[in-house]
Amino acid sequence: MNWLLRPIHLCVLWISLWACSPKKNSEAPAHESRSLPVLSPKVWNGQDSVVKVIRNFTLINQDSQTVQGDQLRGKIHVADFFFTSCPSICPIMTGHLLKVQKAFEKEPRVTLVSFSIDPEQDSPAILRDYARDHSIDTRKWWLLTGPRDSIYSLCTEDYMAFARADKNAPGGYLHSGFLILVDPEGRIRGAYDGTTEAKVEDLIRDIQKLLNEYFHENQ
Repeated sequence: MNWLLRPIHLCVLWISLWACSPKKNSEAPAHESRSLPVLSPKVWNGQDSVVKVIRNFTLINQDSQTVQGDQLRGKIHVADFFFTSCPSICPIMTGHLLKVQKAFEKEPRVTLVSFSIDPEQDSPAILRDYARDHSIDTRKWWLLTGPRDSIYSLCTEDYMAFARADKNAPGGYLHSGFLILVDPEGRIRGAYDGTTEAKVEDLIRDIQKLLNEYFHENQ
């Protein structure tokens, strides 16, 4: 099946996943199931349908270093889309991601990635100050900026999130509040309301599941 990656389709898809995933196993809560579902859509590669993975990207981090998306391969990562001057949900999401950072502070195979949807404002220096002010460990948590088109394309076409400028929205942007869990192969395995503490606890449990699936079971 071909997926048309346009905002309305993405919204419908995430709503469907959000509504259906807790009911996947009627005998146990979603976080107790043995394996996480693969939520990435299938796309046509010219010969067959394959599961879409997060493509490579080139952006700039808070230390003005160029980073590649392929550096995340082989690791579990959690992504969100934010902007430093956001007056609404971003501070809550950052606070909850700090809990994820704390939970896996000694686990090098777990990385956090926050993409700025206001790259004109969020220079590396601004991102570095934001990291310092919020006790972000930049050794395992990237704050990324770069060309607007690249970031927005990644947001909608790869991470299946939503963001757009809106002068009537708080801070001038509308965006989804999902924390998106991606496995070492680059496949989306979960999306969690980053403004809700209980969902962040689910995320932490599911990260541990992926660690068990990809690493611990093979040791």
